Amino acid sequence: MAVYLGSKYKEIAITGCSTDQTDLNYTITVTYESSMSADFSDIRFVDSDGLTSLNQYRESYTASTSSVWWIQVDVTTAGKTIYMYYGNSGLSLNSEGDDTFPFFDDFTGDDDDPPDTDKWDVTNATYTKIKSNTLRIFTAAGNLTQSAYSKTAFGAGYGLRFKIMRVGADGTQSKRFGWGDGSTLRYGHYFTTVGKWVYYLTFDEDATSLGTGAYHIIMVNMITSELKRYYFDDDLEYSNDSRNESNDQKVTFYIHAWAPGDDYRIDWVFVTKLPDDDTELEALEPEEEVNLATEPTKYLKTTDLSLSSPRGICVDTDLNRVLVCDAGNDKLLLVDIIGNKTIASITTYGVHNSLDNPYDACYYDGYFYVCDTDNHAIIRLRSYDLDYKDCFGTIGTSGSSTSLLNTPNGVCHNKEYLFVCDSGNNRIMKLTLSTLAYDSAEDTFNSTTLDAPRGICYRKDGDKSLYISDYGNTRLIKASTSFTYHDAISSITANHCVVIDDMIHVCDGDNDQILIYDTASLTLRETLVSTVDVIDNPWGIDHYRDAIIFTGTTDGYLHDWRRYNPRDALTQSSAMKFGGKFFDNPMIVVGRDTLIAGATAESGSPNRWKEENSLSEVGWVEED
Repeated sequence: MAVYLGSKYKEIAITGCSTDQTDLNYTITVTYESSMSADFSDIRFVDSDGLTSLNQYRESYTASTSSVWWIQVDVTTAGKTIYMYYGNSGLSLNSEGDDTFPFFDDFTGDDDDPPDTDKWDVTNATYTKIKSNTLRIFTAAGNLTQSAYSKTAFGAGYGLRFKIMRVGADGTQSKRFGWGDGSTLRYGHYFTTVGKWVYYLTFDEDATSLGTGAYHIIMVNMITSELKRYYFDDDLEYSNDSRNESNDQKVTFYIHAWAPGDDYRIDWVFVTKLPDDDTELEALEPEEEVNLATEPTKYLKTTDLSLSSPRGICVDTDLNRVLVCDAGNDKLLLVDIIGNKTIASITTYGVHNSLDNPYDACYYDGYFYVCDTDNHAIIRLRSYDLDYKDCFGTIGTSGSSTSLLNTPNGVCHNKEYLFVCDSGNNRIMKLTLSTLAYDSAEDTFNSTTLDAPRGICYRKDGDKSLYISDYGNTRLIKASTSFTYHDAISSITANHCVVIDDMIHVCDGDNDQILIYDTASLTLRETLVSTVDVIDNPWGIDHYRDAIIFTGTTDGYLHDWRRYNPRDALTQSSAMKFGGKFFDNPMIVVGRDTLIAGATAESGSPNRWKEENSLSEVGWVEED
């Protein structure tokens, strides 16, 4: 599920390995910031592409003070920078040990249940069982030897970490915790009645006592077949590379007593993946905080998107984000509107539904309403995480009844109703916004039947009219929300349009221009033709504050025009290209003084979201 990550982030640098590595486990200690949730539940770690969420596990935390996390990440020889996001109080805890580690158990279950039989072999489940979400191992008369061994064995390049406590008296002849071969300890923590040792095929160094009634954390890392390291409460106690233990080992908890009374609790245990060389991973340190709302110059500079025929876009003005319909990739992208940070993407929704050519979207009150065009449905997604709520139409089935759609490709709302360009049925559908229930439909305006209506927008002020791109009839219709015909502009091949104040801005694609009309009289006010002759089949258009942004779908230029005072003429600010390669069929939107641009890759070149105030970076140039 896609997630809105938050308003602040910190960069975390990872040093490169000697060879490219996959699924390595790093630990990160996070110091509390005032915008974080007290329990750190809003923490999210994201890979260097700015898009991929990393598997993560919260080992521990002290409220409003600090927390210890583990992540799973691929690392190359060059290293990388990842990102830690926070500041979204609506997020719940994301801590999944089974996804983060090669082996994990926190012994969640009902008291007296055996530990997970898919993970453990135990001597006797009566004396090795769940107790208050811990693993309890204890002895009793006639049952003085108890053990738990993991079913999975691991070799060099893996570490073991567990949290353990001794409860009550110690009647043990020997207790062995660490790596073993299924019958005896090979490397770990070995106690007897006469001593306590770090054990590596034999008794080596003195070990710190577990004591009674307090948890301790033990970590045993098999760096190579020779080099082993032992940690007690995160302090290195022992390292030895003079012996060779090349066989795979199992997680081992073993006690043998002369008399009953031993009682141990393991709170959690997991295995970490280390590099496949003679190095050991160090803890990662987050860098200084970046506030996305107040420090736009510190946004991530680029994100590869590899868009393919992106179509509709809409702005969530509540959270300053834009939803991009990446139709050619059957994908939705959620992007920070102020900067160029991709928050998340989805290709599926609900239980088993795959997006199929999503074409347009609109936003209202915490939800996106998306035309899943070739699935013949309007889907409603929660805006902050793109979680699926419900839909109108039958997903994957087209039809002409009032409960079905046929290739819907335009959508808008007036806060009460949702209006849909049901293109394949040559009609406009009107749905109750709150329930997505059918209300009415219209296919004829001024005695002429609609022909493939393509786009629709609503004027929220003034006369509160609908403007409908009747593409096949080359007209732009003005009508009421009850479908009463008012007027039309003829001989116009309108792609998308948007109402700004008392003007409607129309992408006249076939004539390579942007036409601006008075919304009341439909008289032409301005015609935008690029002074550098690069407008070619403009398609996508949107606005935010004092600017409009539109694209030429053939030449791929991005155009930024600003009206610095309400009655001033629109002024062309710039037209841009990326790395000498023109974008192919981009769609764009503006966020304050920031351009957000997406496009199909041409000849393998990447596509970017880019800040206008950083055009000199990463291959962007500004054209005169």
